[in-house]
Amino acid sequence: MSTANDTLTLARASAAASIKIAQASLDAANAAANISISAAQASLDAAKKGCTELHVWQAAQDVLTSYLKAEAGLLSAADTILQSLSTCAEKLAFDTATAGLNLATTATKELDAAKSVLSDVESAADEFASFGQWMVNHSGNIFNVQSVHLSGSLNDAANAKKPFLASVKGVFADRPIDVSVDFVPGRRRSG
Repeated sequence: MSTANDTLTLARASAAASIKIAQASLDAANAAANISISAAQASLDAAKKGCTELHVWQAAQDVLTSYLKAEAGLLSAADTILQSLSTCAEKLAFDTATAGLNLATTATKELDAAKSVLSDVESAADEFASFGQWMVNHSGNIFNVQSVHLSGSLNDAANAKKPFLASVKGVFADRPIDVSVDFVPGRRRSG
C-alpha cells in the first residue's frame, strides 16, 4: 500500500503542478486577451474617428468633383463663344480692316523709303551740278603754274654729291601750292 500511497501522493503533486501551470497559462491567456481586447477597442475607436474623417474627405471630394464638372462646362461654353466669335461677320470685317491697315502701313513705309532715295538723288544731283558749274567757272584756273625753278648739275648728280632740285609754285583748284622735289639718278626713293 505504500507504493499506491506514494503514487497517489505523486499524482496529487503532479496534478497540483499541472493546475498551477494551467492557471498560469490561463492568466497569461487572460492578459493576452485583455491586451487584444484593448487593441481591438482602440482600433474600433480609431475606425469610428476615421469613419467621420472619411465622410468629411468624401464630402470634400464630391464638392471638388462638382466644381470640376462646373468648370469644364464653363470652359466648354467659353470655347463655344470664342469659336462663334471667330466666324461672325464683325470678326471677319475686323480681320479685313486689319489686313488693309497693314497693307497701307507697308505701302507708306515703302513710299517714305522712295522719298528718302529721291531726296538723296536730288541732293547728289545738286552737288554734281555745283561741281560742274565750278569746273566751268574755273576751267582756266584748275592748274595754274606760276613758276618753275630747276637747279643742279649732271656731274654732281652722277657723283652723288648734290641732287637735281625742282620747285613748282602755282595754284591748283583755287588753292596755292609749293612743291619741291630732289632727284639723284640711280637712287630709288624709299616708301
